Amino acid sequence: MRQALLTITLALVSTALLSQGENCKCRQGIGAAEGDDPVASYSYSTGETLVICGYTEDGLYSEFDVLECATGASIIRYAADQKCRLEFVQDTLRITELRYLPSGANWAWQFERIAIGMMILRDGQLIALPTVPAFRFLTTSIPVSDQEEFLSHFRLNLDNGLHRNWKWDELLGQLEVIALTGNEDAIDLLTNLEKLCNYQLDGAYREQYLDAIATLQWIQEN
Repeated sequence: MRQALLTITLALVSTALLSQGENCKCRQGIGAAEGDDPVASYSYSTGETLVICGYTEDGLYSEFDVLECATGASIIRYAADQKCRLEFVQDTLRITELRYLPSGANWAWQFERIAIGMMILRDGQLIALPTVPAFRFLTTSIPVSDQEEFLSHFRLNLDNGLHRNWKWDELLGQLEVIALTGNEDAIDLLTNLEKLCNYQLDGAYREQYLDAIATLQWIQEN
Protein backbone atom coordinates (compact mmCIF):
# COMPACT_ATOMS: atom_id res chain seq x y z
CA MET A 1 0.00 0.00 0.00
CA ARG A 2 2.53 2.56 1.09
CA GLN A 3 4.92 1.64 -1.70
CA ALA A 4 2.28 2.42 -4.29
CA LEU A 5 1.39 5.64 -2.47
CA LEU A 6 4.95 6.90 -2.51
CA THR A 7 5.94 5.88 -6.06
CA ILE A 8 6.81 9.21 -7.66
CA THR A 9 8.20 8.99 -11.17
CA LEU A 10 8.86 12.26 -12.90
CA ALA A 11 9.80 10.84 -16.29
CA LEU A 12 7.66 7.81 -17.04
CA VAL A 13 6.42 8.79 -20.48
CA SER A 14 5.22 5.24 -21.15
CA THR A 15 2.44 5.67 -18.59
CA ALA A 16 1.83 9.31 -19.25
CA LEU A 17 -0.38 11.01 -21.81
CA LEU A 18 -0.36 12.38 -25.28
CA SER A 19 -0.05 16.17 -25.10
CA GLN A 20 -1.25 18.48 -27.85
CA GLY A 21 -1.38 21.91 -26.23
CA GLU A 22 -4.12 21.59 -23.61
CA ASN A 23 -5.63 18.53 -25.32
CA CYS A 24 -4.26 15.71 -23.17
CA LYS A 25 -5.24 12.12 -23.69
CA CYS A 26 -4.31 9.16 -21.50
CA ARG A 27 -2.06 6.38 -22.69
CA GLN A 28 -2.11 2.75 -21.65
CA GLY A 29 -1.27 2.70 -17.98
CA ILE A 30 -2.68 2.36 -14.48
CA GLY A 31 -6.45 2.70 -14.67
CA ALA A 32 -6.47 4.08 -18.22
CA ALA A 33 -6.21 2.96 -21.83
CA GLU A 34 -4.64 4.64 -24.85
CA GLY A 35 -6.68 7.65 -25.90
CA ASP A 36 -8.92 7.81 -22.83
CA ASP A 37 -10.03 11.24 -21.67
CA PRO A 38 -8.70 12.23 -18.23
CA VAL A 39 -11.30 11.99 -15.46
CA ALA A 40 -10.21 15.38 -14.07
CA SER A 41 -7.82 18.24 -14.81
CA TYR A 42 -6.41 21.10 -12.74
CA SER A 43 -4.77 24.26 -14.12
CA TYR A 44 -2.26 26.33 -12.14
CA SER A 45 -1.75 30.09 -12.40
CA THR A 46 1.58 29.46 -14.19
CA GLY A 47 -0.30 27.77 -17.04
CA GLU A 48 0.71 24.23 -16.09
CA THR A 49 -2.01 21.61 -16.02
CA LEU A 50 -2.24 18.32 -14.14
CA VAL A 51 -4.62 15.62 -15.33
CA ILE A 52 -5.97 12.54 -13.61
CA CYS A 53 -6.14 9.27 -15.55
CA GLY A 54 -7.92 6.44 -13.79
CA TYR A 55 -11.25 5.62 -12.16
CA THR A 56 -13.71 7.80 -10.30
CA GLU A 57 -17.00 6.97 -8.59
CA ASP A 58 -19.13 8.90 -6.11
CA GLY A 59 -16.55 11.67 -5.93
CA LEU A 60 -13.70 9.32 -5.04
CA TYR A 61 -10.71 8.32 -7.19
CA SER A 62 -8.79 5.04 -7.30
CA GLU A 63 -6.20 3.32 -9.50
CA PHE A 64 -5.09 6.58 -11.06
CA ASP A 65 -2.09 8.54 -12.27
CA VAL A 66 -1.43 12.24 -11.74
CA LEU A 67 0.19 13.43 -14.95
CA GLU A 68 1.76 16.66 -16.16
CA CYS A 69 0.02 17.70 -19.35
CA ALA A 70 2.87 19.61 -20.99
CA THR A 71 5.57 16.97 -20.56
CA GLY A 72 3.65 13.73 -20.21
CA ALA A 73 5.45 13.00 -16.92
CA SER A 74 3.83 10.84 -14.25
CA ILE A 75 4.08 12.63 -10.90
CA ILE A 76 2.40 10.14 -8.58
CA ARG A 77 0.16 7.10 -8.87
CA TYR A 78 -2.33 5.36 -6.61
CA ALA A 79 -3.34 1.69 -6.67
CA ALA A 80 -6.78 0.10 -7.04
CA ASP A 81 -7.18 -0.38 -3.28
CA GLN A 82 -6.50 3.29 -2.52
CA LYS A 83 -9.58 5.50 -2.38
CA CYS A 84 -8.84 9.22 -2.60
CA ARG A 85 -10.57 12.58 -2.49
CA LEU A 86 -9.11 15.35 -4.66
CA GLU A 87 -9.36 19.09 -3.98
CA PHE A 88 -7.81 21.98 -5.88
CA VAL A 89 -7.59 25.34 -4.08
CA GLN A 90 -5.19 28.27 -4.59
CA ASP A 91 -2.71 26.48 -6.84
CA THR A 92 -2.62 23.40 -4.61
CA LEU A 93 -3.85 19.93 -5.56
CA ARG A 94 -4.56 18.09 -2.33
CA ILE A 95 -4.95 14.30 -2.48
CA THR A 96 -6.46 12.77 0.64
CA GLU A 97 -6.28 8.99 0.87
CA LEU A 98 -9.20 7.39 2.70
CA ARG A 99 -9.53 4.06 4.46
CA TYR A 100 -12.83 2.30 5.14
CA LEU A 101 -12.90 1.41 8.84
CA PRO A 102 -15.48 0.56 11.55
CA SER A 103 -14.62 3.77 13.42
CA GLY A 104 -18.09 5.31 13.74
CA ALA A 105 -20.61 5.03 16.55
CA ASN A 106 -21.34 1.38 17.42
CA TRP A 107 -18.48 0.32 15.13
CA ALA A 108 -20.20 1.67 12.01
CA TRP A 109 -18.01 1.54 8.88
CA GLN A 110 -17.00 4.89 7.42
CA PHE A 111 -14.16 6.51 5.52
CA GLU A 112 -11.29 7.93 7.57
CA ARG A 113 -8.53 10.19 6.29
CA ILE A 114 -5.24 8.28 6.33
CA ALA A 115 -2.71 10.18 4.23
CA ILE A 116 -2.33 13.53 2.49
CA GLY A 117 -0.28 14.38 -0.59
CA MET A 118 -0.01 17.79 -2.25
CA MET A 119 1.17 19.21 -5.55
CA ILE A 120 2.05 22.90 -5.05
CA LEU A 121 3.82 25.81 -6.72
CA ARG A 122 7.09 26.85 -5.13
CA ASP A 123 9.08 29.69 -6.71
CA GLY A 124 7.04 29.20 -9.85
CA GLN A 125 7.87 25.48 -10.05
CA LEU A 126 5.35 22.66 -9.71
CA ILE A 127 6.52 20.19 -7.05
CA ALA A 128 5.07 17.18 -5.26
CA LEU A 129 5.40 17.27 -1.48
CA PRO A 130 6.08 13.99 0.36
CA THR A 131 2.91 12.17 1.36
CA VAL A 132 2.31 12.38 5.12
CA PRO A 133 -0.11 10.74 7.60
CA ALA A 134 -3.38 12.60 8.14
CA PHE A 135 -3.08 12.04 11.90
CA ARG A 136 -0.73 10.90 14.62
CA PHE A 137 -3.49 9.07 16.49
CA LEU A 138 -6.96 8.32 15.14
CA THR A 139 -9.86 10.02 16.92
CA THR A 140 -13.01 7.93 17.14
CA SER A 141 -16.45 8.26 18.74
CA ILE A 142 -16.24 4.69 20.08
CA PRO A 143 -16.10 4.93 23.91
CA VAL A 144 -12.84 3.77 25.50
CA SER A 145 -14.87 1.33 27.62
CA ASP A 146 -16.16 -0.35 24.45
CA GLN A 147 -12.64 -0.53 23.05
CA GLU A 148 -11.33 -2.15 26.24
CA GLU A 149 -14.23 -4.60 26.30
CA PHE A 150 -13.44 -5.62 22.73
CA LEU A 151 -9.74 -6.16 23.51
CA SER A 152 -10.52 -8.15 26.66
CA HIS A 153 -12.95 -10.42 24.80
CA PHE A 154 -10.50 -10.79 21.92
CA ARG A 155 -7.63 -11.88 24.16
CA LEU A 156 -9.91 -14.23 26.10
CA ASN A 157 -10.76 -16.10 22.89
CA LEU A 158 -7.35 -16.11 21.21
CA ASP A 159 -6.89 -19.86 21.64
CA ASN A 160 -10.50 -21.09 21.47
CA GLY A 161 -9.78 -23.06 18.28
CA LEU A 162 -12.74 -21.56 16.42
CA HIS A 163 -10.76 -19.09 14.32
CA ARG A 164 -12.05 -20.44 11.02
CA ASN A 165 -15.56 -19.34 12.04
CA TRP A 166 -14.62 -15.85 13.22
CA LYS A 167 -15.97 -12.80 11.38
CA TRP A 168 -12.46 -11.71 10.52
CA ASP A 169 -13.36 -8.66 8.43
CA GLU A 170 -15.18 -7.12 11.41
CA LEU A 171 -12.60 -8.20 13.99
CA LEU A 172 -9.61 -7.01 11.97
CA GLY A 173 -11.31 -3.70 11.26
CA GLN A 174 -12.13 -3.09 14.92
CA LEU A 175 -8.65 -4.11 16.04
CA GLU A 176 -7.07 -1.79 13.47
CA VAL A 177 -9.22 1.14 14.61
CA ILE A 178 -8.16 0.73 18.24
CA ALA A 179 -4.51 0.26 17.23
CA LEU A 180 -4.63 3.49 15.22
CA THR A 181 -5.77 5.38 18.34
CA GLY A 182 -2.39 4.49 19.85
CA ASN A 183 -3.59 1.74 22.20
CA GLU A 184 -0.48 -0.34 22.90
CA ASP A 185 -2.42 -3.52 23.70
CA ALA A 186 -4.25 -3.32 20.36
CA ILE A 187 -0.98 -2.62 18.53
CA ASP A 188 0.56 -5.73 20.11
CA LEU A 189 -2.47 -7.85 19.22
CA LEU A 190 -2.54 -6.62 15.64
CA THR A 191 1.16 -7.00 14.89
CA ASN A 192 1.44 -10.44 16.53
CA LEU A 193 -2.04 -11.73 15.74
CA GLU A 194 -1.23 -14.91 13.83
CA LYS A 195 1.39 -15.96 16.36
CA LEU A 196 -0.92 -15.30 19.32
CA CYS A 197 -3.82 -17.16 17.68
CA ASN A 198 -1.63 -19.92 16.24
CA TYR A 199 -3.68 -19.45 13.10
CA GLN A 200 -2.73 -18.12 9.66
CA LEU A 201 -5.18 -16.01 7.76
CA ASP A 202 -5.59 -16.50 4.03
CA GLY A 203 -7.27 -14.94 1.04
CA ALA A 204 -8.98 -11.58 1.46
CA TYR A 205 -8.63 -11.68 5.24
CA ARG A 206 -4.86 -12.00 5.04
CA GLU A 207 -4.72 -9.15 2.54
CA GLN A 208 -6.81 -7.01 4.91
CA TYR A 209 -4.55 -7.97 7.81
CA LEU A 210 -1.29 -7.19 6.03
CA ASP A 211 -2.68 -3.90 4.77
CA ALA A 212 -3.69 -2.94 8.33
CA ILE A 213 -0.18 -3.65 9.62
CA ALA A 214 1.41 -1.73 6.73
CA THR A 215 -0.82 1.28 7.38
CA LEU A 216 -0.07 1.27 11.11
CA GLN A 217 3.67 0.94 10.60
CA TRP A 218 3.74 3.67 7.95
CA ILE A 219 1.96 6.11 10.26
CA GLN A 220 4.29 5.22 13.15
CA GLU A 221 7.39 5.75 10.99
CA ASN A 222 6.25 9.07 9.54
